[in-house]
Amino acid sequence: MEKVIVSVVIPCYKQAHFLKDAINSVKCQTFTAWEIIVVNDGSPDNTTETANLLGVRCIEKKNGGLSSARNAGIKAAKGEFILPLDADDKIHPEFLEKTMTMMDEVDVVGTWFKTFENSNREHQRYVTNVDSNYLRSQNPVTCCSLFRKSMWKDIGGYDEKMKDGYEDWDFWLSAAEHGYKIKILPKYLFFYRKHSVSMLRDAQSKHDQIVEYMKTKRSVTRSLIDVVIPVGTGSVNSNNELRFCLRSIEKNLRGYRNIWIVGFMPKWLKNLKHIPFKEYHPKANNIHDKIKAACEHPEVSDEFILFNDDYFLTSELQATTYPHYYSRQALADVMERKRSDPYRRLVVDTINETRMIDYYDIHVPMRIKKSEFLSMTYNRNYEGGILVKSSYAKHAQVQGIDRLDPIIRNKATRDEIENMEIFTDVISIHDEAINQEFIDWVQERYPHKCSYEA
Repeated sequence: MEKVIVSVVIPCYKQAHFLKDAINSVKCQTFTAWEIIVVNDGSPDNTTETANLLGVRCIEKKNGGLSSARNAGIKAAKGEFILPLDADDKIHPEFLEKTMTMMDEVDVVGTWFKTFENSNREHQRYVTNVDSNYLRSQNPVTCCSLFRKSMWKDIGGYDEKMKDGYEDWDFWLSAAEHGYKIKILPKYLFFYRKHSVSMLRDAQSKHDQIVEYMKTKRSVTRSLIDVVIPVGTGSVNSNNELRFCLRSIEKNLRGYRNIWIVGFMPKWLKNLKHIPFKEYHPKANNIHDKIKAACEHPEVSDEFILFNDDYFLTSELQATTYPHYYSRQALADVMERKRSDPYRRLVVDTINETRMIDYYDIHVPMRIKKSEFLSMTYNRNYEGGILVKSSYAKHAQVQGIDRLDPIIRNKATRDEIENMEIFTDVISIHDEAINQEFIDWVQERYPHKCSYEA
């Protein structure tokens, strides 16, 4: 008897009438070292009888959902490799042959797919190598993808709490986060049945709740807070500062729930929450009132991370445990400017207003407690246009540190950017510094659009 190399696991719940198609598609494979395991997930129909008639091994269990059924089947599998196949879907006769040729180089292989029955369409994926950054925003890997059983053991299997869908997306993301290599073969080898009863359709209707769960389980504190970005008129059109900021957030920030734009919403953005705000002057009052608008919005989390659109994360951070790193070395430099300098005037106004404030040159994200900020607002007069973030740091008793925040103010060569001495996990990038060399440097690290770019 030929040794089993691939175990095809077919969970079934109320889909015995489709099961024959799925099983026969495996029996037609050109690669023959396989076994089929049907998992009867407490189905009230004739799932077990159908599997037995077709000569296929069947495991029976109480209903526990798709993740539970897949885990049960994989646990019983003899093969080194696993292919999950839903009972209502099918695979091309060359699926196993084509994907197995790639398993020496990678750990997961997915393919392009076609839909059939109620919809006949071809679905391509314009990405070949899929990493964790890509998977955090979208899932190009189908549920029917070949992977190593050892990988399943290492990452703890499918999450059995996820009964509303996207459990395969969560599984692939966990694999990528553990360093496993995922690749998509550009061939139409998977056939997805489109019909009136669809778990995927149900999952899409609960998209926000499921994605929030996936984010929460990856947060150190098992909680989420929002990101708030005040945006001015300069970002109405394509704005590289904001574009790169969002890409760095999506790649490097963990534990955030939603991103809120306060002010103008550029047309090239999508999937963001929006708080409209009409611009006015002076600028400091403008910024203050945008933060206040976020604090007064009932859907914004009680504590949030305030970003400027020119912040760029250079390494991974946890939003819910983000520390306060505010420089207090910059005051002397500012006071050396001309008395007419507008920024110097803001600093002086701030010091006068807040009675010997510790001035912070805040060029990093800032944690804002809504109640603390509103308390400061209601007890102070902001007519003078004081420096809002520095004032809040004083009011909230945030301690500064003796260093300057890294800022790229002017155009730099690639070598100069690479050799910058970075003291924090974020740098502030002024618009004047974004030349072609800087754009190329970012594009190498973020070759794909993030999920917030239309």
